[in-house]
This record gives sequence, structure tokens and C-alpha cells, in this order.
Amino acid sequence: MRQIAAGLLVLGALVLLLGVSNESAGETTSRQTNGSTEGHVETGTEPSETALPAAESHAERKVLGIDAESKAAVVAALAISVLLAALLVLVEARAVVVTVAVFALAFAVFDIAEVAHQIDASETGLAVIAVVVALAHLSSTGLAAAVMRPNRPIGSPRSSAPSN
Repeated sequence: MRQIAAGLLVLGALVLLLGVSNESAGETTSRQTNGSTEGHVETGTEPSETALPAAESHAERKVLGIDAESKAAVVAALAISVLLAALLVLVEARAVVVTVAVFALAFAVFDIAEVAHQIDASETGLAVIAVVVALAHLSSTGLAAAVMRPNRPIGSPRSSAPSN
């Protein structure tokens, strides 16, 4: 189960990277399209039409006080995912499994916020990518919880101590 959870963490990181790349490419294309000056002379005195929505979008993207759109947050999430996946496979300590469960669940919170954001922005493709990442992180959380659970046969009592 550890290897599957680790694989899901890496899968989530790779799909996150794919989503960020697609989102960045879409923003670049959008800026180039909106920045077109055909038949329009810019005087420098008109307010930018895109400044307010961009600022509003940026302010709305904070999840748990962290700017979910920052490159540093994305790079940190990718690095932490790969590191935790490696530790999960290489180290048998329960603390590693607990750490994986906590981080994967926290990542899932960000992923679900991203799904909502992409749906609001009518970006179905990016929303689907965010759902896949969220499912990978939630599955990693579940598998980590299963690894922490003591092994016992199905249907056996929780403990052999008599209850009073």
C-alpha cells in the first residue's frame, strides 16, 4: 500500500505540473489576444481593463492564507510530494505515514479550491485536471490511513482484552 500511495503522490505532482503548464499557456494566449492593438491607439491615459479582474482573481486565490497561484507554492507542493513519496517507500516509520496523510489531505483542500476556481472561470479542462489531482491526493490520504491501521483479520474483534 505504501508504494501505491507513493505512486499516487507522484502522479498527483505530475498532473499538477501538467495543469499549471496548461493554465500558464492559456493565460499567455489570453494576454496576447487581449493585448492586440489592431485598430486601436493606446494613449496611456485610459485605465487598463484587465487590471481590476486580475487583482480580484489574485486575491481570491488564497487558500488557508497561501497564494495558490504563486510559483513558489507550486514548486514547494511538487517537491514535497516527491520527497514524501520517496520517504514513504524508503522509511518504515509511522511518522512518515502520518506526515503523508496530513500533507496529502492539505493538498486535496487546495485541489478542491482549484476545481471550484476553474469551474467559476469556465475552464472545464483545467477543472478536470484539478479533480484528478484531488482524487490522487485523497487516495494517498486514504491509503496512508490504511497503512496506519493495525493488521487484523476482517471480522475479528478490535482487542482481545475483556470489556467491563
